[in-house]
Amino acid sequence: MRLTDLTKKHKNKPVSLRTAPAFRTIALALTASLLGACGSVPDTYHSLRPEISITPTRQGTPTALRYTELPPYYDSEYLVWYDEHGRITRDKSQHWTYPFSENLRDVLRQAIAAETGNSRLYTYPLAENNRPEVLLDLQIRELIADLPHQRFLISAQWQVSHAGSDAAPTNHEYQQQLPLAKTDPDSLVAATAQAVKQLASAIARSL
Repeated sequence: MRLTDLTKKHKNKPVSLRTAPAFRTIALALTASLLGACGSVPDTYHSLRPEISITPTRQGTPTALRYTELPPYYDSEYLVWYDEHGRITRDKSQHWTYPFSENLRDVLRQAIAAETGNSRLYTYPLAENNRPEVLLDLQIRELIADLPHQRFLISAQWQVSHAGSDAAPTNHEYQQQLPLAKTDPDSLVAATAQAVKQLASAIARSL
């Protein structure tokens, strides 16, 4: 039989998946990929934004927020809350804009500056020629929603010290429970922002 005869014989014969296992594997992989894409939850990213209506213009005492310590559950950068068993729950589709600690420090700085009217309020690390006279060291112990009790918890302590002074730092504490009407992610972010704003007001009163 000639080559041309073989070509004519098989020219219109369909290709079967039974004779082409590679095609079947690719088809199954594509189907699984499409199903996975349809069932996945898109990631959402949140950030705190300062509510500032007045820009500080007073040249007050140079003040710097030096240390800021957050609860360990903020290491993951996910939105977290307490469940009905008092356990930390994370939503891995809801993220804080990384890094949350820097976002928080910047919002605190702007909010404290707005409360005091002092335009000379900074965060570490400082420029080489910046020499603040007042230093703030902050530890936030709780900053989280308690969903079963529909409340948002904030607890913090901080020290105010003066550079070059032998006087002992002054210690301050703040603790508050804010009502939580809704428990969707946007409401949790709004409650976090409100708690941080109230903390900034308390810190400003201590300066």
